[in-house]
Amino acid sequence: MDLIRQRLQAVLAWERAAPVAEREDPFALVVERLREEAADAPSFATAREARTFREEMERRFDGGTLARLGQGHEATLLQVAEDRLDALCLARAWLDSGGEPARSEVRMSLVYAITGAQIDRKRERLGHEEEGHSWGL
Repeated sequence: MDLIRQRLQAVLAWERAAPVAEREDPFALVVERLREEAADAPSFATAREARTFREEMERRFDGGTLARLGQGHEATLLQVAEDRLDALCLARAWLDSGGEPARSEVRMSLVYAITGAQIDRKRERLGHEEEGHSWGL
């Protein structure tokens, strides 16, 4: 019983000391952070988070998929993302994790698409709460 208690305490101590990026799914962390943030907000709080995310992407996807992501094809992520906004956020995070320049054409097109997807999501959410006449109906 003491051995179990010691191991449990060791695991709990590690969880308190380990960075969040090592304890949780890197995809979920990035999507959760970027879903409601400004489209050009930083993808990662630390270089370690960026490295952890990049390693997870390289583990899950082959070189061809990652090359398409580098060109801005977020559709390759729809298999792991809940919706298009999440896929866009993951694609932008992939570019950010590799040191892509902030003003690159691919990154800027993703930022523009994220902004549009965020607006669409808010319209859908608010459209169901409004009473009375709605545009487009």
